[in-house]
Amino acid sequence: MPTGRASTPLGAADAGTTARPETLDETVRAFGERRSARTGARVEITRACLGSLGRPDPAETLALFDEVQLS
Repeated sequence: MPTGRASTPLGAADAGTTARPETLDETVRAFGERRSARTGARVEITRACLGSLGRPDPAETLALFDEVQLS
């Protein structure tokens, strides 16, 4: 069973849930909504991490990376 971890291919974790709607349009829309929500969260994490690279204290940058690692 997919875990939704970062190593799971995009969309694989939702394959079972998006296959349930009655029509193809509903299936595609549901998949897109889930993918957009997940992608948006990862964009924010990436932005925070990249913004931290210029910090003078490398320990702060490492702490941020540890905080936002997807489990």
